[in-house]
Amino acid sequence: MVITSVLVAFQQVAGLGGILATHSHHKQLFRALVDTRGKPDWKTVFVLQVPVQLLSYSIFFYTLGLAVHVFWPMRQRWSDDSKVCVVFMLWCFMLWCGEKLMKR
Repeated sequence: MVITSVLVAFQQVAGLGGILATHSHHKQLFRALVDTRGKPDWKTVFVLQVPVQLLSYSIFFYTLGLAVHVFWPMRQRWSDDSKVCVVFMLWCFMLWCGEKLMKR
């Protein structure tokens, strides 16, 4: 998904560069990106959000896979892999606490 996100972002840069090259004023560009009521067209919003959405999903699934991979040794006997799991859990806990402190 990350590669797809990068490719779609590259395509959008090329497309938006073409739009900017053909429109000399910001008002013309604004009219090209909105519908007749002055609101953003839902297709335009969707197309512009696709790279960010794909990147967010890929980061989420990578983190989920990493957590499963790291936590899996806790099902077995205590070993060096279990120590890595404990360090990873402490790191995750510290990130979670830091996020809660930042929201205050």
